[in-house]
Amino acid sequence: MQPIPSVQRHSLTSHSFPSRWEFIRASNGKWSWKATSTDGKIFAQADTFFSLDLATASAATQGFDPFLQHWMTTFDGRTTHFRPGKNPINVTVGEAPAD
Repeated sequence: MQPIPSVQRHSLTSHSFPSRWEFIRASNGKWSWKATSTDGKIFAQADTFFSLDLATASAATQGFDPFLQHWMTTFDGRTTHFRPGKNPINVTVGEAPAD
């Protein structure tokens, strides 16, 4: 059984909250996630999940809601953005999606 990775939380102001969740697959195939606030600071993060399912389940315990929040997955040089009420947008890593 896989040990549960610890979640690192960072102190934020009362006006900061996660505005974007990122799920990233490393070259070793393991997944990590991080939540960033509206001012770009990291709200929380965790790593070393063996699947995207396990990473998103972990993030859900920290407030991640894929139906209400902007989130993205990054692997194999591509990033797919998921925004509430919009179709997913797939772009090259580092490229900003057109709205």
